[in-house]
Amino acid sequence: IDLTLGQPLSESLMVPSGEGDDVDGAEGAEKEENVKMMIEDCKRMLIVEPEYCLGGWALINADPIEGDSDQQDMDMILLLSQRSVYVAWCDDEQELVSRYQRIYLEDIDRIEIGMEPAVFKSRYPCLRLIY
Repeated sequence: IDLTLGQPLSESLMVPSGEGDDVDGAEGAEKEENVKMMIEDCKRMLIVEPEYCLGGWALINADPIEGDSDQQDMDMILLLSQRSVYVAWCDDEQELVSRYQRIYLEDIDRIEIGMEPAVFKSRYPCLRLIY
């Protein structure tokens, strides 16, 4: 919401916390490169001209029905364009997009960002799109 209003985002939302990382440097760099490639692949597959991608993020599905409380790796990609938000569900094992959904920005009622301690006892922020 801050971005759409032209307000800067706080640094804590832009940079992921490094607390609790038990992955060594080489493995972490490889995972990071795989995530970047998945985001780039999703951009090429889902966003066509005249639209262009304003941002892409790898997320973990925290949905209490569809999500997995033990999931530690990203399993969703969120892309933002001028007109839409694209949500892509990824298959980790095959490294491909299993399904996606396009949500027009005018159809979004609100966006909630905050902690979800009751769901997964997580200290990480969650994002919920209500449309």
